[in-house]
Amino acid sequence: MESINNINPYIGQRIRMERKRMGISQETLASDLDVSVNYLGELERGKRIVSLNMAEKLCRYFHLSLDYLYRGIHTDTPLVHAVRETDPHQELLHLTESCSDEEARLCLNVLQPLLINWRSANQSHEHCTQVPPSDLIFAKKH
Repeated sequence: MESINNINPYIGQRIRMERKRMGISQETLASDLDVSVNYLGELERGKRIVSLNMAEKLCRYFHLSLDYLYRGIHTDTPLVHAVRETDPHQELLHLTESCSDEEARLCLNVLQPLLINWRSANQSHEHCTQVPPSDLIFAKKH
């Protein structure tokens, strides 16, 4: 098993990656977590050990499992289930983050026409509350 000092840089890299993925600055994240920018920078560089309390705050903030934060392993935890139920954007990010370039292109090629058809169907059928997803693939423009 690796010592805690050997995994700190990896934890820091995951913190930085999630922060950048959300498009927020160190200052914003530090403020949201009620820590100093210096402390956050040291965490991201792997110079500080992430306490369990801070790990929990980070996991809740980024909607991550502790397994992912500490070991880089995605697990299907209740926290991840809660994210899936409440934040579809985060679910999409987590689903596609380990995709190869080819898999990412495939996802884009599938999703873009679905979204175009969805938007088209919703605009032309404003009286409808929802179009079933299975109908979107075959939706025709009116």
